[in-house]
Amino acid sequence: MRRSRRDNGSRDDTLQQLRDHVPHARAFAAIGGFDPAFFLYYEDDDLCLRMQEAGWRCVLQPAARALHPGGASSAPSVRTTFIKQFHYARSRQIALQRYVSG
Repeated sequence: MRRSRRDNGSRDDTLQQLRDHVPHARAFAAIGGFDPAFFLYYEDDDLCLRMQEAGWRCVLQPAARALHPGGASSAPSVRTTFIKQFHYARSRQIALQRYVSG
């Protein structure tokens, strides 16, 4: 867990950080977590839409950053490009069918 400016590393600070994350864990569990139908793409859209349907609120955090250990994902190749394009198209189609065409 990342420490806040107020965090002095005490047990109380750690417990408060855990308490702050419990509602998020409850929401995630309430909607059944990640849907295995989505892979690589549209997982975040699906999570937010299912959370909204369940009465939870999703908030965009523009300052959030995702870090890949090692600094990279897959090495570029024709195979990797094909796999990414396949999963993007597949996940997009599932999302459109599920959430747009009703």
